[in-house]
Amino acid sequence: VFDLRDATYVQLYALVSSTGFSTAQGKVVQAEVKPYMLDEMDVNLDGLISSKDAYFLSQVDFKLMRFVKDVELNLTTNSSSGQCELTFSCRLVLAGDQPAPAGQSNLFVDFANSNPRFQSQFNASVFTTGVVVVQSKGAGLYGGIVTAESALNDGIFRIKLSPTAIDLTNFGISFMQVTTDLNKLSGPERQSAMFGINKRDYPNRLDVTITTVQPNYNA
Repeated sequence: VFDLRDATYVQLYALVSSTGFSTAQGKVVQAEVKPYMLDEMDVNLDGLISSKDAYFLSQVDFKLMRFVKDVELNLTTNSSSGQCELTFSCRLVLAGDQPAPAGQSNLFVDFANSNPRFQSQFNASVFTTGVVVVQSKGAGLYGGIVTAESALNDGIFRIKLSPTAIDLTNFGISFMQVTTDLNKLSGPERQSAMFGINKRDYPNRLDVTITTVQPNYNA
């Protein structure tokens, strides 16, 4: 069962790994950590195991953040219309793999590519699921940010572009979460940006304002 001890252990791993597992405690930790555990400890999906993961785990434990799991992104051709479609889905879950409440969970997906042509392709796409909330990210940043939708309160968040003009296959996606409490209130401790391992599609600073479904609150 997930609890704060997991966050403490990740913090310990980050500490001993930073010194090359050179201490007696470090050698013990290195011996007991299995390869599959490394993926599980990288909860913020940046390819590293650090104190940021420990902090994120504590946020999940206090229901401030959600785990992002089972990410799927598919570019296909509709067999009936012959048009290209792009679908995205993932699961947002609480501790214990419970579905995140849709009314308190907002997931924003940033579609990004360093090629200027990507902007016109993004703009020409029709979003049948999900809402574009940012269509201009600034100089040198191409693509846009879309709110994913969860219709069934099953923790699955989806975006669908049908048809889509996107034909570039090496674009990236990043996640931004904003959660609220039962009173629909949020704050900095309920925000998280997850930019992944490869940040090459962000040559410049990303500085945007995203309006959530909660009134009078900007993330």
